[in-house]
Amino acid sequence: MLNTKSLTESVLVTLSDGTSQVIWTKLFLESHGYEIGPAIILQDNILTMKMIRNGKGTGEKTRHIHPRYFFVRNRIENGEIIIGHKPN
Repeated sequence: MLNTKSLTESVLVTLSDGTSQVIWTKLFLESHGYEIGPAIILQDNILTMKMIRNGKGTGEKTRHIHPRYFFVRNRIENGEIIIGHKPN
């Protein structure tokens, strides 16, 4: 369990962990002959999406976030996933 300092950080950590699971599942299915396009992950936090696009914490409250949680950005750039906005 990880303690986070904000909702935005919590969403980023969850996206990072979830992306790892999605990529593993995608690779597993591809190894069994299925053609899988980019996975679409929907979330509702716009600030998190901005942070992912920028690749780092952008303000006073987000500078402390560990770079490993921006793993999601690399997977977006590689075309493996798409992050979409879905309002509550």
